[in-house]
Amino acid sequence: MVVTSTPDVEGKIIHTVQPYQALITIAQAYKVTVDSILALNGIQEEWPLQIARSWSYRLALLPPAPPRGR
Repeated sequence: MVVTSTPDVEGKIIHTVQPYQALITIAQAYKVTVDSILALNGIQEEWPLQIARSWSYRLALLPPAPPRGR
């Protein structure tokens, strides 16, 4: 099971890989293609995912949230 992350203040979605996750299941959870994850992160499908490490994957770049109070 993949628990999805919400965008940060800059609109980036960051996902930290957990045990038993694969690119295909991560892509399905976020409704994106594996190819888009690979392209956005400069990785190749053959490379193993690093599990429970401090690095994360940028999945998408969304428009930034409007400033509060305006």
